[in-house]
Formats: sequence, C-alpha cells, structure tokens
Amino acid sequence: MKKSTYPALLSLDGAKQALVEHTESAKQALQKLDIDATFFIRFNRFNCCA
Repeated sequence: MKKSTYPALLSLDGAKQALVEHTESAKQALQKLDIDATFFIRFNRFNCCA
C-alpha cells in the first residue's frame, strides 16, 4: 500500500512548492494578529524554507 504523503501525491517539487505556499499563508495569518509574531516567523525561517 502506498502512503498518501505530499511527495507521493504531488511529487517532490510539488511538495516543496506546497510547503512554501503554506508557510507564506501562515506568515500572513500571523501578521494579521494583534501580537508580536517575530518569534514564530523566525522559528519558521530557521526550520523551513524561507
């Protein structure tokens, strides 16, 4: 049975693109909140793709 993972469903390049898109969407959502989201944005940059 094949796993339903992002790379299996979208290809590796598609999964990387989805990661970038989801990350950007999360960053935009954090910036709309009335909080200092610096920690979360920096944490994401350290652990991800941006």
